[in-house]
Amino acid sequence: MTLAPLIHIEQVGDFNGFDIEKVISLEPTVVFAGNGLQQADIAKLKDAGLNVVACEATYFDDIASSITLIGSAVGKEEEAAALNKQLEQAETAVKDKAATFSKKPSVYYVMGIGEYGNWTSGKGSFINSVIEMAGGVCVTADTEKEWLEYPIEDLVKDDPDILLVSQNVAEADLVAATGYSDLTAVKNKHYYFITPDIIERPGPRITEALQTIQGDIETYTAGK
Repeated sequence: MTLAPLIHIEQVGDFNGFDIEKVISLEPTVVFAGNGLQQADIAKLKDAGLNVVACEATYFDDIASSITLIGSAVGKEEEAAALNKQLEQAETAVKDKAATFSKKPSVYYVMGIGEYGNWTSGKGSFINSVIEMAGGVCVTADTEKEWLEYPIEDLVKDDPDILLVSQNVAEADLVAATGYSDLTAVKNKHYYFITPDIIERPGPRITEALQTIQGDIETYTAGK
């Protein structure tokens, strides 16, 4: 088997920000940016005459719009439409199956723990929407923010049936963490790891998250 040569892609920043001067020097045709976290930097790029497209979805219904926007920006409208069709079909299939569930377990998404903060998804976020579509009930359904640090005391009180856990969190850390070790889901090993790339990124792979989470819910239900 012949491996494809590695392509060097210059790094211009990370989640915490990017090098504006470096981006400008590369003379990009289009710059894809996030949302509120980057508003000040987006304004500077636009002032420099760059074509900036802010396309990061916060809500599930925004994902298709984001795909359409990106497709239009790169001249791939048909491909974008095809991806959105797949997303629509996956959503329908998952919702139809969830409608047959006799019980919908309570679910909490573990995005981070410990020194990194007990981060999770909240009301209205696309992650919560995916969990609900798959047949779960989010314990953070009534929060005021889409993304938040959830008090560990509240999580212990909620005692969710299932934990969905980012693979960025080590199992050993999860089961030993203050508060988490007291959860019924941890004691009974009703926690399921999921690749953050498919659940935390609002793009086409969200269909994988829908199917994966529904499979986890079915596994939990079958064992009850």
